[in-house]
Amino acid sequence: MEYENSLELVGAKKLPRLLESELFSDITIRIGDSSFRCHKVILACASEYFEKLFQKEDSKDGELVVKDTTPELLKIIIDYLYKKDIGYLKNLEWESLCSILKLANMWMLSDFEYLCEEFLIKTFRVLKPEALIEIFKLSHLLKNTNLMESLISEITEIFDNFDRLAPYVLNLEIDFFVDFFLMSNQFRPIERFTVLNRWIQNYISKNNGLVVSSPLPEIDNIKNCTTDLEKISYMLGDIRFDRMTLDAFYEGPAKSNILRDSDKVEIIYRIAKLYLL
Repeated sequence: MEYENSLELVGAKKLPRLLESELFSDITIRIGDSSFRCHKVILACASEYFEKLFQKEDSKDGELVVKDTTPELLKIIIDYLYKKDIGYLKNLEWESLCSILKLANMWMLSDFEYLCEEFLIKTFRVLKPEALIEIFKLSHLLKNTNLMESLISEITEIFDNFDRLAPYVLNLEIDFFVDFFLMSNQFRPIERFTVLNRWIQNYISKNNGLVVSSPLPEIDNIKNCTTDLEKISYMLGDIRFDRMTLDAFYEGPAKSNILRDSDKVEIIYRIAKLYLL
């Protein structure tokens, strides 16, 4: 055990020197006019992405071109791989943290991705709703459930009423909105319906007046929905209409054109039945 610890200590001291001296470097990571000399074996040990990449024939030219970030942010990632230095992350704005998070995800740097996620979560309290929605969209693309849940928790504390959140989510594409909506069940059903109804009306206006009149779905998993109408129908089915008062249902969903009359009758029956119990 002492021998292993000694090796780790030696490695921790040697790796930064290798980076600075470029001794034995055999790969150049290039972004724009900037370049960084690195070592394939160190990158491959840190990431399965690099391990597989460097086994390909076309990677033997010794150069890797990176896009969608900046030299400054790329240097932060490389410094972490060699030095385990996370000091720079503490001072980054949320946009930069998102850029690094996206790159760390693509490069399968799970430890570094987790660190970026933690620092990003710490910024939530000072961000505007528009920024939180942008981060939610990124977390959706990265399939980062923990980050999505943390965002919803923060948004819930900021907005005590789901209706107030509507202006920030109305223009979300359907797959983003579905994830967001299905994670919003801590809000009152009437609020969820109001926001969904507004989003659907916006969706209709952007899709040449497409008529949406969906029955409550029998689909048991959102992953089984293959069309936009099925997804909309599934979201409607996720609303607990039976937890509304008759007055609330009458003033809202009952006057909406996105529920069929047969669905409205069924819901009114269920609400009335609960009142009579």
